Amino acid sequence: FFFVQMKLSELIIFVLLLSLTFTSAYDDIEDDEDEDPNDMPWEDTPIATHMWQLVSTGNIDGLNSLYSQNQKWVHLRSADGRGGLFWAYEYGQPTVVSMFLNAGVNPEATDMDGKTPKEMAPPGFKHTLDPEAKFVYTAPPTYDEDDEDEEANPTLYDDVDDDEF
Repeated sequence: FFFVQMKLSELIIFVLLLSLTFTSAYDDIEDDEDEDPNDMPWEDTPIATHMWQLVSTGNIDGLNSLYSQNQKWVHLRSADGRGGLFWAYEYGQPTVVSMFLNAGVNPEATDMDGKTPKEMAPPGFKHTLDPEAKFVYTAPPTYDEDDEDEEANPTLYDDVDDDEF
């Protein structure tokens, strides 16, 4: 009922203001190509939680998928200042550690307690940088309407003999 009483111009302004209100960390990541990726805001976000799950389990395919969505996410950090490299050390994932280091994540970054990623490693964890361990970017699929295969989309009525009814 509220929207019915508004003029079109007021409704447009309302929608614009509403959309500005709901900006997300994702939008912040997409902005400013020149900014230092290691200076991203520290926030607890669904993406940070998802990355933690992928890193802690060593899910390299999942990490590559996330990287393909936005390459800056390798620098994402949660509210405590920890991110992928911290978690890779914490959970003893040497390949994932190398992936983050090779992607340019700062190994000297500190969390809110002043700890570096290496300090999160379990006792006895040794890491040697593997130069081959890198994130793999996969471009999103493209669809060309001209290449549509007619055989792949059969209709329900392919039978031209209508006498069977």
